[in-house]
Amino acid sequence: MRLRLWNKSLMARLVSYILFLSFLTVGLTGYIAYRRASHALEHSVFNRLNAVATLKEYELERWIDEQRQRVVFFSQLPAVREAAHVLMSGNETDARYQAAYPELRDYLNLLFSSSDLQEVFILSSTGGKVIISSHPASEGTYHVKDIYYVQGRQSTFVQPIYASPTTLKPTMTIATPLVGIMEETSGEAEGEASGSRWEPPGVVAAHLDLDRMDQIIGERTGLGLTGETYLVDR
Repeated sequence: MRLRLWNKSLMARLVSYILFLSFLTVGLTGYIAYRRASHALEHSVFNRLNAVATLKEYELERWIDEQRQRVVFFSQLPAVREAAHVLMSGNETDARYQAAYPELRDYLNLLFSSSDLQEVFILSSTGGKVIISSHPASEGTYHVKDIYYVQGRQSTFVQPIYASPTTLKPTMTIATPLVGIMEETSGEAEGEASGSRWEPPGVVAAHLDLDRMDQIIGERTGLGLTGETYLVDR
């Protein structure tokens, strides 16, 4: 009788140990498989998000570079430089001024209508006065302290998104020097030699239409049903 009880007790303990080891093995295997699957899924998600971010970064840079090239090309047109030089003289009663203004406006409108630019304007070489703009209401305003004007007199400059002091809305501006015109001078004063001099450069500037940027950032390809993208400054 005692032998049977002992055998049954031993069998129950063996079965319990085997079940315990089985559950432990299955549990550990399941946990390891879960951790690996979770890590693989997380890695996959990050890779996808990085790919989306890289693609959007490329698209943004390409778009901005296209607009920069447009502004630079516009500033280098001889007809634009000559007309802007006449307007910078400020003599509105001069026949040359009256002819240059509509000519330059046509060039502005042509550039404005075929690009993602919200406003294109030219600032004078001194004082940063807007001598002509695709938005006539801006003409006559001064921007001598604006970063894009200061930097744009030296080289082509892209001012990252900032709050416009005029509209208080997010704005991005491209500015580039309007190369001065060589002007012949005659020595009127005694002892003054005749020669030529370069007018200091004005600035061609353009505010970008940020709706296109919103479209690039808001494109949902690769984001699934709940993914969202944000453009964050420094």
